[in-house]
Order: sequence, then C-alpha cells, then structure tokens
Amino acid sequence: MRVRFAVLPALLTLGALAAPAGAQAATLTANAAKACYGAGDRVSLTGAGFTPGGMVKVTQGLRPLGENPTADPTGAFSGPVGVQQITAKAETVPYGAVDQTNPALFAITQPLRFSRLSGSIKKAGANGLIQRFRGRGFTTGSKFLYVHVRRGGRNVKTLRLGRLKGPCRTLNARKRFFSSGARTGAYQISFDSFRRYKEGRPQQLRSVFNVFRTFRRSSTATGAVAATSSASSVLGSWR
Repeated sequence: MRVRFAVLPALLTLGALAAPAGAQAATLTANAAKACYGAGDRVSLTGAGFTPGGMVKVTQGLRPLGENPTADPTGAFSGPVGVQQITAKAETVPYGAVDQTNPALFAITQPLRFSRLSGSIKKAGANGLIQRFRGRGFTTGSKFLYVHVRRGGRNVKTLRLGRLKGPCRTLNARKRFFSSGARTGAYQISFDSFRRYKEGRPQQLRSVFNVFRTFRRSSTATGAVAATSSASSVLGSWR
C-alpha cells in the first residue's frame, strides 16, 4: 500500500520535469459517488490535457483496467470505468491515466477505497439449521443483506439477514436458514443486497445446502431435520 503511494507521486514529479516548458499538465478527476467501491461498480472519470485523439491507458492503483478511452480533439475524455476485484480485504488507491502517445502526460485521482466481495458461513447450531454469516463488499443495492433460499430453480423464501455496516458494507449475523419442518434435499442459498432474487448479480455469493433427516435411537424412532453445506465455508470464490 505504502509503496504504491510512494511510486505514483514520484512518477508524476518526473513527468513534470520531463514535460516541455509551458506545456499544460494532464489532469484526472474521479466523480466519487460512494465511500467504498466493490465488484461490478463503475466510477466516472474525467481527464484533460492528453494528446488530442490519442489513446489513454487507465489503471486502478498499478493494475491496468483494460479500458483505454480515446481523448477528444481538445485532449479530454470522460466516462465510467470498472472496478477490478482486489486480493486484499480492502485497499485505498487512486485511478491513473497514462497517455499512450506521450507517456510524459499522466495523472492520478484522489485515492478511492475499494473492497473485495467475500463471505463465509459457519454452523451456529448443533443441527446446522442456524448459520453464522460474515461478509463484506456489498456496495450495490439496499442497506440490507438478503438470503434467497431456492430449490429446484424456484424461490422458496427470502430472509433479511441484517443491516450492512460501514463504508464497505460489512455484516456479521446469525440466521435460521431452515425450519424444523423443511423438506429434505438440496437447496441453493444466495446472498445479495436485493429483496428480489436475480441470477448472476455481480455482488452475489452462493452456496448449496443439503437438508436431511436424522433419527434417534428410541422406541419411537423420532426424527429431526439437519442441514450441511456441500461446499467450502469461504464464499469469496463462489459464483
């Protein structure tokens, strides 16, 4: 983190020294609408002072975005760019823009905060019907995180897990996913910040739970419902 902030200002200083006398410095501004950005978000950038009609390479920190806008006849450009998934829980870095015709023309925005989309689930009850969820990076949608319980391609129920907290929208909560009378079989569990379920949202984590019936040894052979996750408890890599 500190290395990135040390390198970028140094590059700007060298660029300013290399630029011809009287040349106008390039500028880059982020119109930040959120305190923290996550997967699938877009950030509006405005640049000026670049080569007219030239291509500009945009980076998030030191990572190339693969989005290269073209400057207009005045050397300016504007529009939204994407957010790259990060490996750390969160980081604060600027966007950068480098002129591909004249690399001496480059600029950075003020630092912005980014969060990785991640989550984990852990059994909080003896039979697995109650689970503890920890997650972050739900920066799009409502202020609440929802659990969509689906079976056979149909929505069984939607539960509100809790209110997301902080700029990067984190949550640590316990919830009963299944009732004691739940039907046995495989269920898909999806986490996102929308009340209505929709397949393939950028900020959506999914798991599969198997609900089964257990029996106690007794003269009446009474049964009870239990649930287990068939996948890793780390949700960040699931899609």
